[in-house]
Amino acid sequence: MRWKGHWFGCLLGAVLLLAGCQRTEEPLTTVEGQDWREETPVWSMVSTAPEDFGITYDDLTDLDGYPLDKLAAYCLGADGVFAEDGFDQLYCRFVEAPRTWVTYVSLLPEEEQKILCEHTALAAASWYADSNEFSENLDVLETAYSSGAEEVVVSLLRSEYENATV
Repeated sequence: MRWKGHWFGCLLGAVLLLAGCQRTEEPLTTVEGQDWREETPVWSMVSTAPEDFGITYDDLTDLDGYPLDKLAAYCLGADGVFAEDGFDQLYCRFVEAPRTWVTYVSLLPEEEQKILCEHTALAAASWYADSNEFSENLDVLETAYSSGAEEVVVSLLRSEYENATV
């Protein structure tokens, strides 16, 4: 009899867990309709520690082949010329695959979100002369992500962009 009660408790717990895990689908038609490059995230971990990726800042590195998670860790640990190249690449990744960029950054702690958004917005405003691609992507993302963690990142990116263009 004891086993049946335990089994029932496990079954009830599983049902409650699955009921709580259902996600509501938000319409992303405006995002899906854009001609953005699709990126398949390969994040096996969410870390922003450069040493977790074997990153050293001894020489300038070609960052084109870095996946987004490694690039973000590179940027957060870099300074000087290393940071400039990293944030230039981060800006390009946002323009190419903004949904992927926003989704990844939304997984990070607030302080790191702020740093990545600030420097990406500065790159858009300073190095790319208020890029239309950047602004248009922000507009579409604001419509697509009206709540949740992604909305927080898009709002932060917008705020940093407006501060950079003043």
